[in-house]
Amino acid sequence: MGEMKFGYEDLEVWNRAYETMTLLEIFKRKGWISAEEFSSLKSEGIEIASMIKGLINSLYKSKK
Repeated sequence: MGEMKFGYEDLEVWNRAYETMTLLEIFKRKGWISAEEFSSLKSEGIEIASMIKGLINSLYKSKK
């Protein structure tokens, strides 16, 4: 398995994802979105954050 890099860009991606998930949780608790919508958006958010992390890692490797 390749070496995992964890840098500032990774922190930014995960911080933004965490902020978004926090807002989604608030929306759910307020009744502004349903539990089903929350679950779907949460899954999509995790998938998108993972894809962005993969892109960052790919770009990092291409700079070497």
